[in-house]
Amino acid sequence: METGEELSFDRGGETPARLKGQLSRLVGMTAAQMRRVAGDALGAVGARKDHFVVLAALGEFGPASQAALSGRTRIYKSDLVAVLNDLADGGWVRRAPDPGDKRRNVITITDSGERRLAELDRVLDGVNEHIMAPLGHDERTQLFALLGRINAHLDNPPGRA
Repeated sequence: METGEELSFDRGGETPARLKGQLSRLVGMTAAQMRRVAGDALGAVGARKDHFVVLAALGEFGPASQAALSGRTRIYKSDLVAVLNDLADGGWVRRAPDPGDKRRNVITITDSGERRLAELDRVLDGVNEHIMAPLGHDERTQLFALLGRINAHLDNPPGRA
């Protein structure tokens, strides 16, 4: 995995001026650093990003089939199985046959899973605070709004109905 130094956007005179003007490079390298910081923090408590994503979806939306959970979390079905195995082994989710269709499972967050989700929320709140430390409250709000607008714009490329 790349280190923080390798992901530094601007290394002074070592960075060509053309690269310093590339927004996609800045955002990409910043995102990679944020993934590293979050991954390290989650790893310190024996978790991964996908653990949080699945627990968050189940905690907010309730029980779901594996297919529905895959769609909601955008975790490939084949990868989701391993995540669910980890979470079930920890006692954080329960798989049970769907009463309406015995061929599929319904995944439910357990009480222990709710506590785990709260723990991961606290860990990621700390990560967010660390990442956003250089910004004031208004700047943080503005950054989220601006990135949200860019994301929405890019989600509708020209020529797509």
